[in-house]
Amino acid sequence: MSTRWTPEQYVAALKRNPSLAPSEPVLAPAPKPSTEEPVRFTIPGTPCPKPRMTRRDVWKKRPCVVRYREWADRARACAPADLTQEPVCLNMVAYLPMPDSWPKKKREAMRGQLHRQKPDLSNICKAVEDALFERDEGIAFGTNVKRWEDNHGPRVEVEVR
Repeated sequence: MSTRWTPEQYVAALKRNPSLAPSEPVLAPAPKPSTEEPVRFTIPGTPCPKPRMTRRDVWKKRPCVVRYREWADRARACAPADLTQEPVCLNMVAYLPMPDSWPKKKREAMRGQLHRQKPDLSNICKAVEDALFERDEGIAFGTNVKRWEDNHGPRVEVEVR
């Protein structure tokens, strides 16, 4: 059980021991721009979010896991052979298909607009990172965007530095 200090208790503790006071916040320096050219490529097809996996997914083939593994194989096939295995920056734009039930007027209005429905952006990012890199903990920054498809179909555009 954790107890929280009231503001009065905190001030009293700071008077007794000034070393408890937080120091000035230190901002991390902005990452230096890489001199290397970024590697850009496109993964065609509907982006597939990474499902929550269990141990039994090894032998029980759930449809969501099979769909993800097929998508991950396609993503690895589309990636260039010289793709670095220690990326620092990953920029990604996922273009998702529009529902067939939408009228033509709504489709035209939504083309290229931000996608704010399921699947989650974080799960799509996880799928891209895990499919392309064995060790993705080195990715320190980047941008990730989820949009409705434009006239070029569903896909994921990836930029790696």
